[in-house]
Amino acid sequence: MPPTLHASSSRTEQPKKAPTRGKVVQPRYANPTASTARATASVPALERKQAPIQLKPPSNGRPTDAPANGERSGGRKHGAALRAPVSQTGSVPTGPSTSRSDGNVQDAMRGNPPSGLSASSSRHKPVTNASRPAVRPAAPASTSDTLQVAAQTQSWDFMRSTLEAHLDYSRRTAATALEKVSEKLTAEEAGIADARIRLEAERLLLFYDELSDAALSTTAPAIVQGFLKHEEECSRVIPEALALTDCPMDETRDIRDYNMLLDQIDALQSEAGRLQALMMSVSPAEKNRAVSGLLSLLPVLRLATLHPAISHTLGPSTTFSCPPVTRISTSEGLRTCTTYAVVESSPDIDKEDRGRTVWVWEEQLSGGVMSRDMSAKKRTAVMPRPISHIHVPDELPGYLLLVDARGALGVADQDLNMHSTFDALDFDETVTLFRHFVFPRSSYSFVSNRELPSQGVLVVSFLRKDEGLSISVASIDQDGRVQKVGACPVPVGGPDVIDVSAGASGFISVLTHSGTWHSFRLSNEPEGSSHTFTLAVPTEPLHLTTLSFAASYAPASSNPRHREHALLALTSSHVLLAGIANVPGTGPELVFLLWDLQYGVLLAEQHSAMPSTLGRTKQRGITLSLVHQSPGHALLVLSPEADTATLGVVDTSGNPLRTSVLVVPYTVPATSTIANALGRASAGAKWVKQQSPKSGKQVLRSDIDGQQTKLLNSMRPATEKKQIEVVEKLFDEWVRGHEGAAQPPADATNGEQSKPRLGHLFVKQVLDIVLTGVSSGSTGVPAPHAPKVVRSLLERRAVSNGMVEGGLLPALLARQDWQSIVLAIDTVSDLPEPDLAVLLASVVSHHRLAAPDEDAMQVDAPATPPALASFLAQCATYPTAPSALKVALHQSLPAAEDVVCVLAVLDAWIARWGQAGVKLLPDHVAKDAHGVPVPLYDEAGAGADMPPLDKILGFTQAVIDASFLALLAHPPAHALLRTLLAHLQPELALLSELQALAGPLQPFAAAHARAVHDGAHGASKVDTRVDWRRRKKTLHEQNQMSLGVYQVEELVI
Repeated sequence: MPPTLHASSSRTEQPKKAPTRGKVVQPRYANPTASTARATASVPALERKQAPIQLKPPSNGRPTDAPANGERSGGRKHGAALRAPVSQTGSVPTGPSTSRSDGNVQDAMRGNPPSGLSASSSRHKPVTNASRPAVRPAAPASTSDTLQVAAQTQSWDFMRSTLEAHLDYSRRTAATALEKVSEKLTAEEAGIADARIRLEAERLLLFYDELSDAALSTTAPAIVQGFLKHEEECSRVIPEALALTDCPMDETRDIRDYNMLLDQIDALQSEAGRLQALMMSVSPAEKNRAVSGLLSLLPVLRLATLHPAISHTLGPSTTFSCPPVTRISTSEGLRTCTTYAVVESSPDIDKEDRGRTVWVWEEQLSGGVMSRDMSAKKRTAVMPRPISHIHVPDELPGYLLLVDARGALGVADQDLNMHSTFDALDFDETVTLFRHFVFPRSSYSFVSNRELPSQGVLVVSFLRKDEGLSISVASIDQDGRVQKVGACPVPVGGPDVIDVSAGASGFISVLTHSGTWHSFRLSNEPEGSSHTFTLAVPTEPLHLTTLSFAASYAPASSNPRHREHALLALTSSHVLLAGIANVPGTGPELVFLLWDLQYGVLLAEQHSAMPSTLGRTKQRGITLSLVHQSPGHALLVLSPEADTATLGVVDTSGNPLRTSVLVVPYTVPATSTIANALGRASAGAKWVKQQSPKSGKQVLRSDIDGQQTKLLNSMRPATEKKQIEVVEKLFDEWVRGHEGAAQPPADATNGEQSKPRLGHLFVKQVLDIVLTGVSSGSTGVPAPHAPKVVRSLLERRAVSNGMVEGGLLPALLARQDWQSIVLAIDTVSDLPEPDLAVLLASVVSHHRLAAPDEDAMQVDAPATPPALASFLAQCATYPTAPSALKVALHQSLPAAEDVVCVLAVLDAWIARWGQAGVKLLPDHVAKDAHGVPVPLYDEAGAGADMPPLDKILGFTQAVIDASFLALLAHPPAHALLRTLLAHLQPELALLSELQALAGPLQPFAAAHARAVHDGAHGASKVDTRVDWRRRKKTLHEQNQMSLGVYQVEELVI
């Protein structure tokens, strides 16, 4: 075997394995015991591979690497090891001994290790003279070796050329694909650009048409200039406001800075309102009609902002049978909006296909107008029957629900292929669909059938047939299969019904054209078939009034107001009612009423102004519709009724008619509870008219009788006309007539029945009438009311604080009726502490400004607050909660000067009580009605005109606790605090001495209290279960102890 030459340095290192081309050749020196045949067989291949390599000694005497034959000069060099043939003749030795011995002799002569041994083998001494190169004569060229090298080179050239050809083909293919995509994008961009240019041109033409109006040309410059000026002012004020809000809290900053900035903001807001009014006044009248003739635009709105997300041009004179619906899907990160529309009329459809043609198209939610390429992808399908409603619920992915005019249901896939159908009344042509509702299967709770699918939707349909109304319920699972659930009739006449509502809880309400509002609860028959429902009546029907649709008793066909209502079922039995009410002095306005029909009470009420673009007149009404938007929000759609003469676009005056969409936010409890209904019985009294009880039925006696109803009906119009004297006269005549209607006997029972019966509801309605309106605000003129009626009710102790909306004392304070306020504090027992503190602050403020003589008589001056001492006495003796009183005083009396005025009066009272003598015994002793002696005290004494000392001390403690820090920061109050302390210390010492008597006198006080109780209620029975000797012993031990309740003994050793 030929030896292997390792190019290494003079240092002894481990040999490194040389990289080879193709497969790895095992070096022979790694296995010196290998057979000679195998070694000989490997020699030709080794020689052929390395025959082209020529080694020439360099000038420095070190071997160098030479490039292989057939490779480029810049090719990769072998840096690890080089192998070269060592045979001089080029022939391969055949004898194993000769090969091994000759090789070893030659290697030994050249200073190389013998064959089969590594240069670093431990059995041979390594070569130390590595700097001297070995002389290797070049082997003669072999024909077979050259051909093999050429074959290898050719294979590599073929592989390189193949890879280069594939690379060129890939480049050409990618360039071609990019060119096609570029052409497609260019075509789409051209279509979008054409659509945008066309839309912008139409808008520009409309703008020029508007500018050509003479009225607009004279008003528009002033509006534009005012708008620009308003924008400049806003740009100046907004940074100032933001800078002021970012400043830290500084008590030294002048309050006028805030007031000045608020005044500027108010002025800007008023200017914005004026500009808006000017813009609305110059709105064009005929331009919208021209737009309608040019094209029909179907926008897709974002419910969060009500702004169009995308729009689709459908062409001129296109109308729909029902509102189009959209379904949003996401694919590969792109949101696609699929729109389904049932076309009623269009130039693209035949007359016989009207109402049955469904258009479907897809758009990406990227904004803008639909391109021509997408318009070409619009699909059309014709249904077998006219469609009145279309739904795409999320619970039916891949399906859409179609409802025809008879209430038949159809489920179709996304390609509008009919999947399944359902007809509740077996294709009865006399049936018409009145209303229908779709609920998710997971939300409704009135169906308890476990056989129904757990996923899908439930469809509740109200059907009309033969002057009757019935309910049909069907279920649709996620696979599009329709299953009948049940049906039941509605016990209300079909022609009289104008609207219904249905909730997921099964609560149903039915509204008639006369204003009668029925409520029902839909549930399964407990023991009947699973396909049978029953309607339970939770409460009596409401009879609405005041609303426009219920004010007229004309039939719905001849009543232009019969569509001015809308119902929306919310949670549980809560229903939102929208309507129009005529308010005296302001005209018609929108009214939103939130009712709990389970208890028949009104929970909330809200009013809003009517849009001016609806064209509502006496002969033409409008249509209201409520739809769900999101939890806590609803959409109210107000649409003008179509007029064939003007095509429903303009009214008789030429003003444009537009549909308005309002967002109605609401907050409603999740369930109906009696706690939310308590106290709301009279909230909806003005919206409901009282019905006389039906004959033959026993009903409870109403809180308001016929005479009281007549009195209320007489007082209400007089109050609206501000005829206060007439109101007071009517009420006084009713009271005197009721008291003197019959001559009662001398007994007390008949005397009580002769007094006027003042029920809660009657008194509340009287107060609502006489306390209408509010104060005039900054003018200081009190609102008109009937003070004599209020005082008459207060004197009879028939008034409570909750009878007046917002509280009794704030209503009286708004009218500056101090005489009624003083009387209310003496007679009303549920006045809140904050209202008392506000009144006290008003009295203190008036006392500091006017400082009237406290001895002056307050005669015929109801608008003047009473003296501070007298009003403070009422506040100190009124029963209050200490913690609530402290909070109210802290909020209403923040200034230390006001607190000083109050403390001065309290300190004077404490000083007077300190100067008065202490009475340990009563002035007189007399027997009461039961014959028990009781102590009597003289009313006229040192404290006759003052509150009791305990009341004074309690109120003083509340004032000091609420304002102590403010008093410490106010130097003029320090002297008053010291004086107050000096007056309190003797009283505290006296109380400590008197407490020592509490223990010894406790048995006598208990015996007197027991005697009074026994005299009134009879003697209590002695417990015979305890022996009398034991009771006597226990009593004796208690007397020997002589320990009172408040006695403390101290033992000093």
